[in-house]
Amino acid sequence: MIPQVVTDFVLQWVLPFSIVFGSFFLLVRMINLAYRRTDLDRLYSIGISIGVLVGIIFIVYVTLKNAGYLDKMHSIWNLIYNSAFVVGIRLKLNAMFGNYWIIIINFLKKWVPIYFRAICIVYPVSTMIAIWSLTKRISFARGANILLSYAVLHPLFIFKYILGYATPSFDYINSRLFVAQLKENLNDSYIRALQERDDRGEKFKDGAGGTSATQTKKQVALAMRYTRSKLETIGGNRNNRHAKLVIKRSREMETDNMIQSNLKGFGSRINVPFVQFQDSPIFNVKENGFVFDSDVNYHAGSYLGSWQRIFVNPLSVENKKTNGGKGTLTTFLTAYVNTIKYLLHLTPYSMYDRVRRNAKIKFSRDTTIEKANFIARQNMNLSILEPPIDEDTGNTIEEAKKEALEVANSRINDVASALNANKIRGVFDSVVVGGTQAIYKFTLPKDPDLPNDFKDVQKKMANMLKIPLEPIITLSSGILSISIANQRPGAAKPINIPVDFAEMIRNRKKGMGTLVSGVVGVDAMGNDIYVELGGLYAHMAIFGATGMGKSVLLFNFIYSVMDSVTPEDVKFIFLDGKSNTFEFMRIDGDNPNPFVYCQPAEGSGDIDYLRAVVRHIEWIIRQRMQLFKERKVQKISEFNEKYPDEKLYQIVIIFDEVSAVTDLDDNLKGDEYRKFNIKSKLEFITKIARSAGVILIMANQTARKEKLDGKTMANVRARLSLGLSEPIESEIALPDTGIDADKIKQPGEFYLLMGLPEHGNSPYLKEYQTKDLNDELTRVFGKREYVFSREEILEQANEEMGDLIGYDDYTSPDESELPSPDSTLDDVIKLCRKYPDWAIENADTAIFTDLDIFTKGVPNTRNKFIKKFKLFINELKAQQVQDKEKAKYENDKHAGNAKSTTSGVDGDFASLTKEKITEGIK
Repeated sequence: MIPQVVTDFVLQWVLPFSIVFGSFFLLVRMINLAYRRTDLDRLYSIGISIGVLVGIIFIVYVTLKNAGYLDKMHSIWNLIYNSAFVVGIRLKLNAMFGNYWIIIINFLKKWVPIYFRAICIVYPVSTMIAIWSLTKRISFARGANILLSYAVLHPLFIFKYILGYATPSFDYINSRLFVAQLKENLNDSYIRALQERDDRGEKFKDGAGGTSATQTKKQVALAMRYTRSKLETIGGNRNNRHAKLVIKRSREMETDNMIQSNLKGFGSRINVPFVQFQDSPIFNVKENGFVFDSDVNYHAGSYLGSWQRIFVNPLSVENKKTNGGKGTLTTFLTAYVNTIKYLLHLTPYSMYDRVRRNAKIKFSRDTTIEKANFIARQNMNLSILEPPIDEDTGNTIEEAKKEALEVANSRINDVASALNANKIRGVFDSVVVGGTQAIYKFTLPKDPDLPNDFKDVQKKMANMLKIPLEPIITLSSGILSISIANQRPGAAKPINIPVDFAEMIRNRKKGMGTLVSGVVGVDAMGNDIYVELGGLYAHMAIFGATGMGKSVLLFNFIYSVMDSVTPEDVKFIFLDGKSNTFEFMRIDGDNPNPFVYCQPAEGSGDIDYLRAVVRHIEWIIRQRMQLFKERKVQKISEFNEKYPDEKLYQIVIIFDEVSAVTDLDDNLKGDEYRKFNIKSKLEFITKIARSAGVILIMANQTARKEKLDGKTMANVRARLSLGLSEPIESEIALPDTGIDADKIKQPGEFYLLMGLPEHGNSPYLKEYQTKDLNDELTRVFGKREYVFSREEILEQANEEMGDLIGYDDYTSPDESELPSPDSTLDDVIKLCRKYPDWAIENADTAIFTDLDIFTKGVPNTRNKFIKKFKLFINELKAQQVQDKEKAKYENDKHAGNAKSTTSGVDGDFASLTKEKITEGIK
C-alpha cells in the first residue's frame, strides 16, 4: 500500500507542477509558432477590419439606446426570467444537480489553490528561463534543461570555489550552452533525419532509410550529440579561462566534410565573456575530432569593476552632452546598470582576488635583491625635483590620468567594432593610459589565419575611429595591443599624462643584474622599464628623429645609473657628433659631474679630439684584455673578484649622432684612416669591449641602413626607438617586430626591444634640473678629476699601440647574416662554423639566447637544443685551443726552440690532453 504522504506529494506537487510546466511549454510553442507565422501586413488588415466592426457595433448600440429599444428589451427579459414557467425549470434543475454543484465547489476549493501555487512558482521561473533562452538563441526546452540541472547541482558548484575555481556556476551553464547553441546551429532537416523522417516530415516507409543525403544528415546530427564541452576558469597564479568544444568525427569522409561545413563560422557565433573561439574548428588527431579552443586571461577582481563608478553625479558638468559626456539620463541609468553588474560579478573569489591584487600592489616585497648581482644605491635627494605638470593644461599626473581614462573607456566599443570590421575578432582584455596614448589589449583566438601585417588595418582603423594619427598595432603571445593617441573628439592635442622622474627612480627595483642598470621610462601601467647592459645585452642603439626626446631619454638613463652606483663602479664618456649636448657634464664646468671619465667631446667643432677619445677607448680595451691575459681571467667580473684591490670600473660610452662622425671617415687618408676611422673602431668596440667592461650606447637621428655599419649593428642587440621620420627605418630600429616607429609623434614615447617589445614614455627633465642633479651627485661624492685630461688623450692619439695587442681580432657577420628569431638549430650552427671566434664571444648574449628554439616550444625539446648548442660551442672552444697551440708551436719552431707535443710527436695537436684543452677553454 502506498503511504499517504507519497500520494499527497504526487497529487499536490508532482502532478500540478508537471501539468503547469507542460502548459507553459505548450504556450511557448504556440507563441513561437504564431511569431513565425506572423504576417505584419495581414495583422494590419485584421486590425483595421476589427476597428471598423467595433465602430459599426458601437453606432448600432448608441442608436438603439437613444431610441429606447434597450430599455424595452431589458424589461421583456426580466418579465421572461421571472415568469412561472422559467422559475419552475430553475427549481427542478437545482433539485436535480444541487449536490453536484457542492461537490464541484468543494473540489475547486481544494485543488485551485494547489494549482494556483504551481502556476505562481512555475510561470515566473519559466518566464525567466524563456527570456534567457531567447537571449541565448536556443529553444526553451534546452534552456530549461541547462538551468534546472544547474539548480540541482548548485551545492557542488559552491564547493568548487574552495578548489580554486573562480566562476564554477558560470562555467557549468556556459559549457552546456555551447552544446545547445551547436545543436541549434543545425537546421530542422537534420533533426528530422535523426527522428527517421524525410524532408517533408513524413516517417520513412517500409523500413527504408531515406535518401543518401538524408542519411548523411542523420549521421551529422548524431555526431553533434557526442559533442564534449569544457569551460574552466582558474584563479590563483593562472587567472585563465579555458574553453574547449570537441565534435567527434564520424566513420565516413562525406559525413566529416558536412560536419566541417556546418561548423564553419560557428566560433564567431559564441558570445561569452572571455571566451574567444576560432571562426572555424581545427581538426585534432589526438582528440579525434574537430576542436574549438580558447585561452583568455581572466582576473575576477578586475572584471568585478569598481564600486566607486556607481556613485556618480548625473548633473555634473563633465556628464553633459555638450561637454562630451553621456548625458544626465544615460549617466543615471548607467549607474543602475553598473550596480546590477557589480552584484552579479560579486563572487567569493572576485572579492578574494581584488583584496589579493591590492595587497600585492601596496605591500609587495622587492624580491629582486635575493638573486641580484648588485644592489642599487640611492645617491640623490630627489625631493629637489618638483612634481611635473602638463604645460598645456596645467593638469597634475592624477588629473590627467583621470581624464585620459574617461576618454579611453568611452572608446572601447568603437575600437572593438573597428577590429571586427577588419575581420579581427578578439576578447577585450584591458585599456591602460600613459603619456598621450591609450593602449587597448585584446586576446585573439587560436586561429592560423590571423594577419601578421597590420599596416592596412592601422589605416582603416584611423578612418573608422576618425582619429588624426594611425594607431600602432602589435601582436605578442596572442595579445593584440592597439596604441591610439588619446584625445577627445575635436580636440587639438591628445591628453598628456606627465611622467615623474623622481617617482620613477624611487620605484625602481633594488636588485641589479649588472652595474649598468638604468630606467628609461614607464609603461602605461606605471611600471618602470629597465635597461641592463653588460650581460645578455652588451651594447645599445637608440633612434629618434629631431624633437622626439632622444637626448632627454639618454639623460633619464644616465642619471638613473648614476643614482644606483658610485664613480668607483662606473665612469661615463660622452661623445656628440653634432653639438655640445654634454658640455654641462664637464668636471671643470659650473655644475661638475663626478662620474665623467674625460672631457666630453663634440664632432662639429672639435672632431680631432673626438677621434682621439675613440682611439683612447680602443687603447683602454686592449690594455685591459692584455691584463686579463696575463692574470688568466676572461672578463672584468672575474678580474674584480680575483683582484679586489685592483678593481676596474665599468666604462659607459654615450655616443650621440654617430652617423654625423662616421660620414666624415672618408675624409681620412693613409695612416690617419687606420688610426682614426670611427666606423672600424666602433666595430672593434662592439665585438670585444663587453669582456673588458666597456659598454657602448649609440644614438642617432636616423636608422637608415646606409648610415649604420652592418657589422657594428650585428653586435648591438638592444634597440630603443622613439619617433622616426620614415617607415623604412622601423625595421632597422626594431627588427622582426612589425612596429611602425614612424607613427610615433609624441616626444618621449618609445618602444624598447630587449626580448619582447616594451612600450613606454620617458620623463621630461629640464636643463636646470639636470644641472641640479649634477650638483646633488657632487654633494654626495665630492668633486673629482678627469681620469685622463684632454691634453693627455690628444698626445696619446698619435702614439702606436705597441705591445698592447690585448686581444686577437676576428671576423664577424653582417647584421643581415644574423639568425632570425625563427632560425633552426642547423642554421645557427652553420653560422657559428663560419664565424667561430664571434660565436664563442657571443654565445651567452641575446643574439642566441633570445632565439625561438631556446625560448619557445616544448620544454624537453627546448632543453635538448640548448644542450646541443652548448656542446657545439665547447667543441669550437676546444678547436680554438688546439689552433692556438699549433700557432705557438709553429712560432717556436721558426724561432729554433720548438718542443715536442704531449705525445712526443711534433705537430700532433689532435692528441692534446683533456686537461690542457679544459685549461685553455677556461
